[in-house]
Amino acid sequence: MLYNYWSIATLFGRRGAERAEGLVIFFFDFALFSFTGRTFPSHPYFAPPLGHGQLCLFNILKAYSILDEEVGYCQGLSFVAGILLMHMKEEDAYDILRFMMYTLGVRKQYKPDMQDLQVNSRSWTVLQTDLHCCLILFLRSYY
Repeated sequence: MLYNYWSIATLFGRRGAERAEGLVIFFFDFALFSFTGRTFPSHPYFAPPLGHGQLCLFNILKAYSILDEEVGYCQGLSFVAGILLMHMKEEDAYDILRFMMYTLGVRKQYKPDMQDLQVNSRSWTVLQTDLHCCLILFLRSYY
């Protein structure tokens, strides 16, 4: 695996680690790995605990969180990376995720303030209300 945790940590340093009296606590890694089991839990590729799918997903998410310190890890990223892993090898999935986040500008939606996500969500709501007014009114009557 090209993008495993140890080779990335050697190149870029260990992100998410806290030093407490000489002990290094990898709370971030533990939390990140626990999220991999919640990503598509019924899909055969990701279902086995500590299976190949979960390990590949962890590697991609860990590598991306080291690459992009501003975004780091956001729970929604695991589903994007998971879908990519269903269709391609680990290295290609990482490259495509990086391309999507930086070149296509998707990372703006995952920044801590999520301002772009809110703008896009509001734009989508306005667009749907304009195009499908009857459907929106029908759906709103249920909540």
